[in-house]
Amino acid sequence: MLFGQVKGRVTDAATGTPVGNATVSVADSVRVLSDGTGYFGFESSQEMGELTVTCIGYEPITVPYSAGQFLQVKVRPSGTILSEVMVTGYQTGRKLIENAGGISVLNAEDIARQSQVDILPALNTIPGLKMEAYNFGDYRMSIRGSLLRSPWSVRNVKMYWNDIPMTTAAGGNPITLVDAASLGSVEVLKGPAASMYGAGTGGVLIFRSKRAAVGQRSVGTAFTAGSYGLYRATASANISTDNGSLVANYINQHSDGYRPQQAFDQRAINVMGHFTPNSKQTLAFFMLHNRTGSQIAGGLTREQVAENPRQAASEFNILHNTSMNSTNTNVGVSHKYTWSSSFENVTSVFTNYQFVDHPFGSGPSYNGYLRENTFGYGARTQFNYRAQLGRTISGRFAFGAEAQRSFISPKYYENLEGGAPGELYNDNEVVALGHMYFAQAELDIAERLLITLGAGLNALSYDVTDLFKTGDANASGKRTFDPVFSPRLAAVYRIGEHVGAHASISYGFAQPDNSEIFNPGGVINDIRPEKGINYEAGIRGTLARGRFGFDITAYSLQLTDEIVSRRDESWQTFYSNAGKTSHRGVEAAFYYDWLLGLNPVISRIRPWANFTYNDFRFVEYLSNSIDVAGNDIPGISPVVFAGGVDVRGTAGLYVNLVAYRYGRIFLNDTNEDTMAAYWLLNGKVGYAFRISRRWLLDAHAGIENAGNAVYTSLPNLNATGPHPAYFNVSPGRTFHGGLSINYSF
Repeated sequence: MLFGQVKGRVTDAATGTPVGNATVSVADSVRVLSDGTGYFGFESSQEMGELTVTCIGYEPITVPYSAGQFLQVKVRPSGTILSEVMVTGYQTGRKLIENAGGISVLNAEDIARQSQVDILPALNTIPGLKMEAYNFGDYRMSIRGSLLRSPWSVRNVKMYWNDIPMTTAAGGNPITLVDAASLGSVEVLKGPAASMYGAGTGGVLIFRSKRAAVGQRSVGTAFTAGSYGLYRATASANISTDNGSLVANYINQHSDGYRPQQAFDQRAINVMGHFTPNSKQTLAFFMLHNRTGSQIAGGLTREQVAENPRQAASEFNILHNTSMNSTNTNVGVSHKYTWSSSFENVTSVFTNYQFVDHPFGSGPSYNGYLRENTFGYGARTQFNYRAQLGRTISGRFAFGAEAQRSFISPKYYENLEGGAPGELYNDNEVVALGHMYFAQAELDIAERLLITLGAGLNALSYDVTDLFKTGDANASGKRTFDPVFSPRLAAVYRIGEHVGAHASISYGFAQPDNSEIFNPGGVINDIRPEKGINYEAGIRGTLARGRFGFDITAYSLQLTDEIVSRRDESWQTFYSNAGKTSHRGVEAAFYYDWLLGLNPVISRIRPWANFTYNDFRFVEYLSNSIDVAGNDIPGISPVVFAGGVDVRGTAGLYVNLVAYRYGRIFLNDTNEDTMAAYWLLNGKVGYAFRISRRWLLDAHAGIENAGNAVYTSLPNLNATGPHPAYFNVSPGRTFHGGLSINYSF
């Protein structure tokens, strides 16, 4: 006797992408496979029961069902098999080995490997990516050498949260909103991705919300304390229902700092939801809000570092409270509608707000007080279509648009003693309008070869109103950049079931952001977008039944008019085009999963190692009338290593050991000054255990910079003067420990 049909869809719990070829079984009597879009169905001989879904690369899951019910089954990635990792970059929803280009993925296990007080250590395990910090919450980032443009902040990359834009129309990236407590995974697309994501020769960061596990209803709290007055407290709630999940958390973090004038404070609240009201619709939203205060101790000269690396740069920094204080809010909503198994649309709307309160300077000749409000909003829509084009050819097609508007009102004052704003000396209003259109076609040929052709058309304009200066000094005006057409051609060839070779060629560009269009005097300059062609080739996959994974990519990006930052004699920052530069490199990642089976103590040992080789040089450029052609671009280590070992015990014990090695870097364009190579050694040990079915505890302790290296995470490149203040010395040996408690209802 049959009670009716049971239908459902299997999707990736981290990304929402469909999972094909998943095995759906009921008491070993029914076995069906999900199709390429994740759908499955079978006739049930029971009115109610349980089914189990298994798939390579995912944790098995058992869920209850009723005859006639449509199930939304979300499977969680196991995080161990590289060839089965699903990615959403380039909007394909494919396995990583079916994608071309430099793509790296951090899962929840990678993010939790080290201390949760900062996402920097986790991101710095990615080959080709270097995140640097003045202090907690005050960062800059380099992806494949995009560092020279950024004396501070995160520029030349695009950021998305669940495929919803976070980057403003003017190029601002609110990286301080990204906290480990809210992250489920991170995808990094390295190099130009203008065909789908617009401006930015560095790449794209796609952050994924943490989601409640199937059936989870829990609340929790966690506390961490450590060296230099560090404490961090969080509270969280995780709720999962049959058709959705909701995650909310609150974060309170403080540090006294390694140096005087280096305290940090953060208060944050984040809410993220994902709901599937029926088989055709999915609704997702996020709200990220924080307030941060990050003091700036200032750069030290080489002589000051030798004397005392923990000193502030000068009494001026302390007396004038040099610091970066900000309030950030980002809100986004997306709606996915599936008309059929072959046609769907995803549309999102979003808004963002930021207030910056920033007293800065190093002395009477260089100081100021910036107060800036930024408000923006926008929308993105994308249509996806699948079609069978022949007996051995299938296609996936995507097209859409993204539009944004940002209003920025920077006001500059003198910085008075006590860190108070004095006399106003610059007051502008800037309206940035950006829009892009994109289309992409993918052809699967004979299940082995995948060809991708994509293109984007991007436009940007700035409308500046000078509210302060008059006459010829007035900076009011408009800069409209010509639309840029950015094509991309890529190919992937499957070598067996678990290995893929790939190659691609793409055109990339990056328009200047709102702070880069002004000269030091506040007049709009003639800076041009940087542009170039990127070539890549590589191979990735797994061997030894998924235990050994590898990912190797080589690339060459030749840039024209690269945007670089400069400082004049009074330390005022300005921007110019650097002629031609060459960015060549190799990125490699390896791991081995040693599963110990019936070992009574240790269940898994996972050694891993990531390598980066960088060869970045000026090809044609005059730096202060000096020809530096052939010199290394400053700030980039030629060889970078990140590696370690993860150990998991059968009773809840875990150990994570991580080592970083950064090679010598040049500190200026002329390559006259250098910073020595250094090692960083980090470790974390913990014990997760249940005291009952409902209570889960996790106690942990760790160390960072165990070798007590004296190093600078974020040097001041091209600092001037007879004794350049290059060095913002980073913390020495640091200890931390904590406890998390979770209660399940």
